[in-house]
Amino acid sequence: MTLLLYARRKIWDIYSLVIKCTHDQFYQGPSGDSEEVNKGFYDRIQMDIEITSDLNSEQLDRMNYIASRCRIHRILEKTIPIDITVRSVNQIDT
Repeated sequence: MTLLLYARRKIWDIYSLVIKCTHDQFYQGPSGDSEEVNKGFYDRIQMDIEITSDLNSEQLDRMNYIASRCRIHRILEKTIPIDITVRSVNQIDT
């Protein structure tokens, strides 16, 4: 929603916006911290954003930045790393 609102405010044509999220939990071994709750288990979220539009590379970079500034993203990122990939998808004329 944050991306769409930003694009509308900038009057950028977005034909399609698809966001795919995956969550992984992995074991990285003991850190030596006896206070650690999960004892070496870590979470990671991968977010892939596909934008069908005529945006240039600077605009796509800005959308990547805006995606990282979303309130939900900032809340989650305090405890879970989130990797974001934004890519342009060519518009298909029908």
